Amino acid sequence: MVYSGELKGDAQIVYDKIPITLLDKDQELEITATFKVGNGTEHSKFSPGIMFFRNGVELTMNKKFKEEIQRICPGAEIKEKGDKIVVLDNKEKEISDVCEGIAEKAGEKAEIKETPNLIINLEGFGQMKVEDIFKKSIETLKKDLEEVSKKLK
Repeated sequence: MVYSGELKGDAQIVYDKIPITLLDKDQELEITATFKVGNGTEHSKFSPGIMFFRNGVELTMNKKFKEEIQRICPGAEIKEKGDKIVVLDNKEKEISDVCEGIAEKAGEKAEIKETPNLIINLEGFGQMKVEDIFKKSIETLKKDLEEVSKKLK
């Protein structure tokens, strides 16, 4: 079996365990490849990852739901306020839907308030490190904003 990691050349292999073909004894494989470098504004195939964001929220609900929320969402940030609890949804995992569902199942409502926090999730496809994608996107955003600023003047 010939795997992608066994290819030789100038290109960097992103995934080295992809099977390419099966060769018999004393056979070899010669590949000539060309590639095009582009960016995501040309076509989505050039995008190194996907980024999405959401606002953080704060849920206020009955104190009796605290144990159930801790059981379902271990590590959830829960603060007590009198006979209520406040659940902060400012992490990578969105738990506000879970908390709302728990309250609705009991016939109650959770009070939801947006926080000023912005939660950004970025998933890379393997071509670049996530940190590099984020830095490059910030640089591109700055350039785009400079262009807008010039046109507004």
